[in-house]
Amino acid sequence: MAQGHHEIFDRFARTAQQSHADCVENFVGAKTRHEYEAELPPTSAGQKMPFSVSGRSLTTDEDPSLPERLSEDYFEWIDMLEAIDQAKGQFVMVELGAGYGRWLVNAAAAVRRHKVRPNIPARFIGVEASPLRFRWLVQNFKDNQIDVATNRLVWGAVSDDEEPGFFPIYHAHWIGNQGHTYGAPFEKSDGSRFQRVDLKTDLNKLYPDVEYYVCNAAPGQLFIKVPSFSLARLIAVCPRVDLIDMDVQGAELAIVRSGMAELSRKVKRVHIATHGEDIEREIAQTFAASGWQNVWCMPYNRVHATIYGEMYFCDGIQGWKNPAFS
Repeated sequence: MAQGHHEIFDRFARTAQQSHADCVENFVGAKTRHEYEAELPPTSAGQKMPFSVSGRSLTTDEDPSLPERLSEDYFEWIDMLEAIDQAKGQFVMVELGAGYGRWLVNAAAAVRRHKVRPNIPARFIGVEASPLRFRWLVQNFKDNQIDVATNRLVWGAVSDDEEPGFFPIYHAHWIGNQGHTYGAPFEKSDGSRFQRVDLKTDLNKLYPDVEYYVCNAAPGQLFIKVPSFSLARLIAVCPRVDLIDMDVQGAELAIVRSGMAELSRKVKRVHIATHGEDIEREIAQTFAASGWQNVWCMPYNRVHATIYGEMYFCDGIQGWKNPAFS
């Protein structure tokens, strides 16, 4: 193993990341179309951000068959690869706030490349609220030869109940990122704050089958109504889940609280992107009270001294293991 890297990477066959005309192929062979990503605009100080709008690191290690150590991605890779390595029989993974399915596709590619048990049976569940990114999710599965029919891809949001809510699909003030809207939160509401509008724009072509809404409290934004699903319902058919990867822009606490019994009964490991100090503290308290073992706890929007060096975390991360499956 390259000096200073986690040993889990050595259990998978790796190749150098390559950029093609239409896609990037990463070190486990997962392909991502360029259109799924966009660079973040420079900061007010003119600094170029080292990650894309989805949070994907734009750099690799000096060894191009390894990811950048000083990135949030690196810890997510470790959690995912360890979950695959420790899977018994079938590997089952759920991605909440899946976007274009980056981590599901990474996992599917890594399953094929495990050096000891390649191509173990795998099942994937992905949930995404953006209609555009949901189409990308389906296409990304097809591009990477993952059978859509035998997995479960769900258009909608995850919540603590199953009431529909509102999801922004356009933000006029997100320069360079209006159509991607990564980082958009799902909003629960009785609907009184939102007014239905009719549009005659190019958005009709992107989203021809949805209703559009505006909100006086959110000028410059356009919303659609989307269904929501509880965690218990999403994993009802799974006797066991090896990994839940969650990036739901502030809804993570409600999901963890309402789904803790199901998490403790069925789920071996979780990796959560966190978005706020109160959220981080209460998620940690909820897992600890249920006896889970902490792996990572890096609060958001600050520099942390990690075992791989100092780095900035835009989102926070928490990783937890369920001792019931030790």
